[in-house]
Amino acid sequence: MKGDMRYVHKNLKNTLFFKRIENGIIFSTKPLDGGIWVPFPMAQVIAYKHGHEVYRGSRHKGTFVPTLEYITAMDAMYI
Repeated sequence: MKGDMRYVHKNLKNTLFFKRIENGIIFSTKPLDGGIWVPFPMAQVIAYKHGHEVYRGSRHKGTFVPTLEYITAMDAMYI
């Protein structure tokens, strides 16, 4: 894992959050505890190495808008 990079991207509203911890960063589809969870930026790729941001791409206008057939009742609570 010495040279591993993590590429993170979100294009659906309210679907990805992050929290900084002592030795890195945690990503989750919803906050896991009462700590400070920050919504991940929309429509932008960010690369991380060893828990630190090393690249931030330009934001784009492509967002995913699900059709009603795609959305479950549980999903609707988070959109």
